[in-house]
Amino acid sequence: MRELISPHYQQVEVDVPGSAANLGLWFDGAGVALRKPVLKAVLRPTEGTGIEYETISSSTTPSGRVRGYAGAEALAQYMHELGVQQGLELSYEEVSAGGFPTGGTGLSGAESVGAVLAAAILFDQSPSVKAVIRASAKGEPGGHKDNVAPSTLGGVVFIAADLLSGETLFRRVNPSKEFGLAMGFSSHQKVGGTEATRSVLQDLVDPSILTKQVSLASIGTLALARGNINDFLRVVSQDRFHESRRADAGLYGNFGANEFSGLKRELYVRHKVGLAVSGAGPNMQFWYSTREYPKGINDKATDTILTWFDQHGINMKVENVGIANNGAYRLAKSKYPRSPLALGK
Repeated sequence: MRELISPHYQQVEVDVPGSAANLGLWFDGAGVALRKPVLKAVLRPTEGTGIEYETISSSTTPSGRVRGYAGAEALAQYMHELGVQQGLELSYEEVSAGGFPTGGTGLSGAESVGAVLAAAILFDQSPSVKAVIRASAKGEPGGHKDNVAPSTLGGVVFIAADLLSGETLFRRVNPSKEFGLAMGFSSHQKVGGTEATRSVLQDLVDPSILTKQVSLASIGTLALARGNINDFLRVVSQDRFHESRRADAGLYGNFGANEFSGLKRELYVRHKVGLAVSGAGPNMQFWYSTREYPKGINDKATDTILTWFDQHGINMKVENVGIANNGAYRLAKSKYPRSPLALGK
């Protein structure tokens, strides 16, 4: 084994934006970086060969999750790939006020991206964006990339498997400033975690649903890329695949797909707000125009949201989070301009 400790840095700090996945129509094929919350990963060399990790947080840990574990797992595998045996201390601080209040904002993905990038800088490495995403995904259950990709790149990232080459394609869109995003943090607790939410998606998809879904997703992607917020708000809430099945299974709370569709329709027609489930739920994404809501979603739209969920026994906390244009990769390069990562060596 080799020791490749950088002569320049004995401590590395990397800021990583949180993320939200699925974005309604795109399921595991898209994710968005959030302006808040932001996670700070701090990596220091220590004596020995093991990895110690801790998280400084006042937030409640989501059920079944150990803060810092995903980052330590991704870091351990990245170190193995480098062929480096070195003791490390990995710690996390939640930069944004309020931190990561619950699941649904890509906490584990942010941990993994921060750990890998910090190690790359500490050990004088210059991995590509794809290499960082690939290494970071190893800290995620199932290796999913829909959270780690936007935390790495910023903006909205579309993900697809290239069946010809076997590679994964990542395409980033930097939305116009007119695209606003708020998160709804639900008091409803999932039973069985993300795997349970996937089990209700095993049945075959009706061909008519598939056709409609692809058409809507195409319109939504064009709207996002071209800055057409009105078209995006029209379609982002119209998923026919995972949200309706999970709603009928009670995974988002005490309501079914028809009731949920009624709320989506009301939010768009009355308030020009698009609703999509964040990740596997039960947290929500509320998309809006910053022209319509220059100070963030509030007043009547928020009242409609809170009242509806309250009637179903759910406390929903709505927070404006915004979209982060800069991902951790660019932030790390800017903070450490002398590093091989920044210099492209």
